[in-house]
Amino acid sequence: MLETKSARKLAITTLFLLGVLALIPQANAVVIEVTRPVVSGTIEPQGSGTTIDYLVFEVDTPGTVTIDILSQAVLAGDGPGNLSALDTDISLFEFDSSGDLDLLGNFIIDNDTANFPTEGADDGSVEADDSFLSINLAAGTYVVVIADFGTSESNMRDGGPGSIINGGTFGDYQVTFTGIRLEEPIAVPLPASFTFLLALLLWVTGIVFTRQKRFRR
Repeated sequence: MLETKSARKLAITTLFLLGVLALIPQANAVVIEVTRPVVSGTIEPQGSGTTIDYLVFEVDTPGTVTIDILSQAVLAGDGPGNLSALDTDISLFEFDSSGDLDLLGNFIIDNDTANFPTEGADDGSVEADDSFLSINLAAGTYVVVIADFGTSESNMRDGGPGSIINGGTFGDYQVTFTGIRLEEPIAVPLPASFTFLLALLLWVTGIVFTRQKRFRR
């Protein structure tokens, strides 16, 4: 009888904590592990600003890496004719598992507006507001942050929301990479709140099982 009650308490506790986990708003950061040369995403309105995306990629051999955005007036979004008015800013960081968001290390470079059409037109862009970067990088792991043009570095480091200039621009985007490794993604850590509650769930489970063993004696 006592074992049955303990089992019921464990089941109820587990369901309760899983429900709490489901209700917790996760970090605004959308982390994408780059495993192909073209990655698609969406910058969306959020509160008074916009979301921020984080793309993690590997460079195996030192050399030139290009990061080319396609969005404005081509893909879907908040602009005229339901086409994107997203005015992007892309910022490049070193990856640091102990940095901000367990992700961002040293800032390297950013770009708001491409030198169009000399740069950025190869992917079908029709506007200079589609950001473009071409940079020599050493072997290592990097993060490129995709955001609205008015997003500050501090916003990027705390997960957003992004720009609050006129509410921020938003829409679909496509980013084309060259010069990076396109194999297995690296592991991205869980948000701290999720990890804490998972640990709490395991702790409570351990207590229930310990009491159950005592009752058996």
